[in-house]
Amino acid sequence: MKFSIALTAVSFAAFASAAPAGGPGLENFYCNQARDARGTRNGVFNQGCLELVDDCLNTLNTTHSADIWGVKHCVGAAFCDGTENLLHLAKCQNQAIDSTDGTSPSLNYNIWAGIVGDCAWNPEGSCPMTRQNFIDFVYGSFSDINIAPDAYPDSSLVIKNWWDPLKEWTATGNTIPYLNLNDWLHYSQS
Repeated sequence: MKFSIALTAVSFAAFASAAPAGGPGLENFYCNQARDARGTRNGVFNQGCLELVDDCLNTLNTTHSADIWGVKHCVGAAFCDGTENLLHLAKCQNQAIDSTDGTSPSLNYNIWAGIVGDCAWNPEGSCPMTRQNFIDFVYGSFSDINIAPDAYPDSSLVIKNWWDPLKEWTATGNTIPYLNLNDWLHYSQS
């Protein structure tokens, strides 16, 4: 018994020295964990979402951009993968991407206009995003990157697992204004 306790203590000490708290070993563990979880939101996996996440990360990597909310497919990926996992994955490949304090750039307004339409440019103020705008944007993002139609989620999943939690977090009723969506992208840790 003394031998197994001593061996366990030695094994733990070796692990602790190989991966100090907050060190690269631990960070690699979290990056791998986030990579394995991509495409899953609220416990439901979707292949199309995984492909959208990968497209977002590839775009950020090839453009060397830290402006995650300036990439259309990254916004779509946040809708289906959640902000926390997506931001963590982006930070794993580019340390300049904010994933903790909400200081990343705001949602690109041209992307917003692509979601809600021409009413984004109303002189009196933009219209909010409707559920139909949301669904159209998600499916449009899948179509943009040539995801096979059989990888598209059923609209009931899009509404229940992606739209309803966003609507609940923003607490703005049945539509979501630009500022509330921007806040969700920065602070929801969804």
